[in-house]
Amino acid sequence: MAAQSGCLYVSVLTERQLALGARKQIAKSIGSWRATLAGTRREALAACPAAPAIDADALVDHLFMTFEGAFILSRSMNDPRYMPAQLSVLRQLVEFLLHGGCQ
Repeated sequence: MAAQSGCLYVSVLTERQLALGARKQIAKSIGSWRATLAGTRREALAACPAAPAIDADALVDHLFMTFEGAFILSRSMNDPRYMPAQLSVLRQLVEFLLHGGCQ
């Protein structure tokens, strides 16, 4: 994480009053990302009969929130180690969810 890195979405959303016109574009971008990722998660969950019943949209929202939360934690604590640690745990959980019971 670079010393001056930042998440464009979070920065704009938290400072919305400074960039009111960008809100719809940000929502559209997040919506597109969410739809694409949810589609791949639905396919993966459907391919695994042993997978628990999980709402793919809620799973994608969880992925997004974990990523953003890890970013905020890293920035707040001024410690870039939080980001890769949280993303590693998230990856392990998703891989287990999608592949652990299907091998």
